[in-house]
Amino acid sequence: MSIGYKKLRNNLIAKLCIKGENNECRNDIIDENTASFRCSKATVLDIYNMYDETKKCETGYSLMYPDFVYTIGKTLLVNNYEQDPEIICAPGIHYFKSLEPAYYAYLLISIPYTGDYKTFKYNGVVAWHSKYYIDPKDSSQKSKVIHRSDCPASENKQN
Repeated sequence: MSIGYKKLRNNLIAKLCIKGENNECRNDIIDENTASFRCSKATVLDIYNMYDETKKCETGYSLMYPDFVYTIGKTLLVNNYEQDPEIICAPGIHYFKSLEPAYYAYLLISIPYTGDYKTFKYNGVVAWHSKYYIDPKDSSQKSKVIHRSDCPASENKQN
C-alpha cells in the first residue's frame, strides 16, 4: 500500500491510502513523484483545503464525476477498473504520489493569482512552468505570465 493525493472540487485535496490494483508499475514513468496513476481501490485518510491544510472537510467530490464522493474513513472501489497498466486515461481512481502535482491539477488561473503554475505529463515530466503576477498599477487585477519555460524536447521523450 502507498499514499496518494487527489484534487477534488472546491480546492480540496484528498489524501488516500492506495489499495487494490494500480498502474504504478507501468513502463513510461520518468518521475514517479509527479506521474499520474490510477487504482481500483483507495481509503480516504484526510480531506483538506489545498491553500490551508488546517481547514479540514469530512467529504469532497470528484472533479470529473460529481456523484463520486470522497469521505474520510471510507473505502472507494471502482468496479470497472482498466486492467492494462499502460493505459493511463481509463477507469480508476486517479492520483499522484506527491502533493505538488495534485495541487496544480486543474488549477485554473481565472482569479487574481501570483505564483508558480506547472503542468505535468502523465509520465511525471514537467510540461511547462510559468510564473504569474498581478501588477499593482493595473486596475484590471488580471494575472500576467512573466516567465514560461517549456520542457526541453529531450525531457519530453516517452520511454
